[in-house]
Amino acid sequence: MHFSLSADHQTFFNKNGFISFDNLLTSKEVDKICEEITRLVPDGKDLFDLFRQSPLLQKFIQSTPVVRLIRDLFQTKTFRIGYDRLLPDPSCLQTLSLEDCSSAKPLVGGILIPLSSEAIEVFDSTEVFCVSCTRPLAWKEFLKERPYYLITYASANASYYLEPKDPYTHLWKRLGYVFGDRLNQTRHPLCN
Repeated sequence: MHFSLSADHQTFFNKNGFISFDNLLTSKEVDKICEEITRLVPDGKDLFDLFRQSPLLQKFIQSTPVVRLIRDLFQTKTFRIGYDRLLPDPSCLQTLSLEDCSSAKPLVGGILIPLSSEAIEVFDSTEVFCVSCTRPLAWKEFLKERPYYLITYASANASYYLEPKDPYTHLWKRLGYVFGDRLNQTRHPLCN
């Protein structure tokens, strides 16, 4: 994948808090991601931190083209994997920003890859959405009702906080974190 971010892309993103890119990923890449998610989540239910169970997803999340896009679009040099999850329905985020419903703070931003409603198969597109972490979005109006694979990136100095709006706020404790801990390299690797 070779992708170049234009000034128009950046302007649109800064104004709206999101941007979609067609053909950022090849259909083969999206198919592999969907196959892996289907393997990990056969019932299509919401699941948190899929990348920990899948070298393929971790490799994708940390791939050079994705990292370059995040670095350029979100204008940050150093960041780490925040978390990833399957969103069966993005309306669960209501009108919150990603930061408002995340126990990892501060976030840098996120990527959403649309999946189909039938099981977890790729939708007929290779469209990818990049979303601001701080801008509240009307998710129901912004995204169609179908599952999405959400990947978030956190700042290099992000920490774990109690966030009542995060349905997974206490799962972070299973990773050895207590409130106020900085995210570490072992559990949330830096992306370079």
